[in-house]
Amino acid sequence: MKLEQISYVIEIAETGSFSQAARNLFISQPNLSSSIKKLEEAMGFEIFKRKSSGAILTPEGRELLIHCQIIRQECLCLQKIRSSNEKIPGLLLRVASLNTLQISSVPVPVIKRYQGSPLNFVLTNYTDLDTLVRQVAACRFDFALLGIASPYVRSAKALFRKHDIEYHSIKQVPICAVVGPRSPLFRQTNPLPMETLFSHTIVSYGDISEDPSYCLPFSMGIENKVHGHIHVNSSQLFFQLVQETASIGLIAANPEAACLPSEQVCILKLSDCPVDVELSWVKLRRVPLSSIASEFLDSYKNLC
Repeated sequence: MKLEQISYVIEIAETGSFSQAARNLFISQPNLSSSIKKLEEAMGFEIFKRKSSGAILTPEGRELLIHCQIIRQECLCLQKIRSSNEKIPGLLLRVASLNTLQISSVPVPVIKRYQGSPLNFVLTNYTDLDTLVRQVAACRFDFALLGIASPYVRSAKALFRKHDIEYHSIKQVPICAVVGPRSPLFRQTNPLPMETLFSHTIVSYGDISEDPSYCLPFSMGIENKVHGHIHVNSSQLFFQLVQETASIGLIAANPEAACLPSEQVCILKLSDCPVDVELSWVKLRRVPLSSIASEFLDSYKNLC
């Protein structure tokens, strides 16, 4: 496989057309078709189905496209290094998360220890697993932190294996209620039965419109039983709503170890919730963790 063929595969997949791809690549269509045919012969499978409506990736072609995108991204990184006259930063940490509230408590202590060193740090939260998988598979992050409801762990693991991504379980944690001083449950000390939630408005972290399987009320089977349901994708807004209204938040955490942003909210166990959440982390199999990535990950595990 030649590097130019990698660009050809990506361009055809993105445009869905050999003719348009040839125009974008400033080569003739016969030369483009010939190059792809030679690549298919070398790989031993058909990459595109040629139809009157355009070029459609075969299942094998979709797998090849993922690897082509990774290679192109790494080539671009190498080009940036080569063309840069500046000193390459000594430390780079890129972390992704999926609906993980507690991650916000991790970066500051780790970053403080590296204040004297050049450090580029990126923390990005996703509310959709498929999008996160594509980004990790394209080597955009060192690793990703996840919280997945127990009914969906098996299917998530299968998706990661398909993209050659390692899955590492950290622990299972229960789903708990978070209440503030305006809630009549604020002074409660005993675990709550789930039916207690039904007469209240529930606050959850994430976006049900993208993937309801990662929304806790949906996973628990109570989304149509509660009095109301508020979805937010901001941890600050999540805790603000719990603290300043009578709404009940739902999070996955160990009540004894959870780091709360305020003493004005407390965590209550649910006595009969059939679902828990598996906290885990993933990374691209062939890429090792850097020392700072390992340190960040260890801090997160200790927080859990």
